[in-house]
Amino acid sequence: MNKLVNLYESSAFFLIALCVFLLDQLSKIHIEATLAYQQSRPLWEPFLYLTYVRNQGAAFSLLWGHGNILSLIGLAVVSVVVVVHWRSRPTGPLYTLAAGLLVGGAIGNMYDRFTLGYVRDMVDLHWAGRNVFPIWNVADMAVVGAVGLFILFSSWMETQRQAFTASDASPAPLAPAGASELSSETMP
Repeated sequence: MNKLVNLYESSAFFLIALCVFLLDQLSKIHIEATLAYQQSRPLWEPFLYLTYVRNQGAAFSLLWGHGNILSLIGLAVVSVVVVVHWRSRPTGPLYTLAAGLLVGGAIGNMYDRFTLGYVRDMVDLHWAGRNVFPIWNVADMAVVGAVGLFILFSSWMETQRQAFTASDASPAPLAPAGASELSSETMP
């Protein structure tokens, strides 16, 4: 049964990563086909716009111009997550979802960096008529979502560890006086 669960989780992990990668690349292909570079169009005016930009930094335009270093970091992160997932086989859908989102998003942006030298971004949030957040893409959303899920997973694991530790440290409940004298017939 345990091997079946591991097979399911490994399959789900790779399927999630593949779906994120494909959705990311399809959204980027669509944006390039419908908008010129730096062109913007409202999607849900006045809050959400599609704006095609080329990001030579990390998520949300951080570390601008360091694409090669970011690609190597992304490759290292993907490698570590895949190896950890493969070797330790952590159970649970939350971990599997987070790992799949992280790997799919990282590969989506790495693919852009390796093939184009930049990452294609398009989701543009506005408030009061101006951009209020760096422009991002599906891969960025998956990576940020994965980090949030990993934080939830870690918090849940810590809670489980503390509960387990507390249950080991607590003394065994005392039996009422005379309990050993009770026969099995009087026990409910």
